[in-house]
Amino acid sequence: MDTENQNVAIVDDEPLAASRLSRMVNDLAGYETVGIANSHGQALDLVKRTNPDILLLDIEMPGANGLQLASDLSGLKETAPAIIFCTAYDQYAIDAFTTQASGYLLKPVKISDLELALLKITKSKQNHVQGAEPAILPDEIFVIASEQSDAVRLCLSDVTYFNAENKLVFAHSHIKTDNGITENITTVDQSLDQPQATYGDKFIRAHRSTLVSARHIKRLFRDGTGKYWITVGDIETLIAISRRKIAAIKASFK
Repeated sequence: MDTENQNVAIVDDEPLAASRLSRMVNDLAGYETVGIANSHGQALDLVKRTNPDILLLDIEMPGANGLQLASDLSGLKETAPAIIFCTAYDQYAIDAFTTQASGYLLKPVKISDLELALLKITKSKQNHVQGAEPAILPDEIFVIASEQSDAVRLCLSDVTYFNAENKLVFAHSHIKTDNGITENITTVDQSLDQPQATYGDKFIRAHRSTLVSARHIKRLFRDGTGKYWITVGDIETLIAISRRKIAAIKASFK
């Protein structure tokens, strides 16, 4: 076995689904399936025997479900595997992430989505070993990316602003890539009031439908018509602000 490989265990009560996941894992460079279990009890034994780095975990199974298994495994502390839930149901997303899961993929799982989820875990572990700031910070929030029908974890400190439109709330974040900085927009499973109510002065209401991150505000200025604007994030997105919010915006620069 290549010692550089990340060992992956699979827990799924459907043999065909488990076999398919196993084949995809083994087709990806740097990852190897070390075992398959089909129940809570088998999974606990498999984890103890193989000490996998990553666990691909179904949720709906006979007896104790995947959420219970994830909770039980959290007691292993530092030896607990990173968990990616693989399920046919999207309604468990928020519950799944409260177990500190690293990913949530909907069946049938695409190999491209699986690879991305695995790479995120590997990169996070590498950063931890190198002493870098962890990818997931204590002030994280949970969001659902409805466009892809996947649940993803989004770090609150990466969010430049939230905006509400047509009864939906969107989180905007700027992502650094090899080609520069791009804006990522994700549908958020919460109201626009929640971030400000929970995190106080970390977010400032620019106007009725927009909440901006104080740490990401770059500039405040007034145009030739007397209207006030701010720019946020590394690509300096332009956002109009209410006159009543000018004092709060100025205070964020102090």
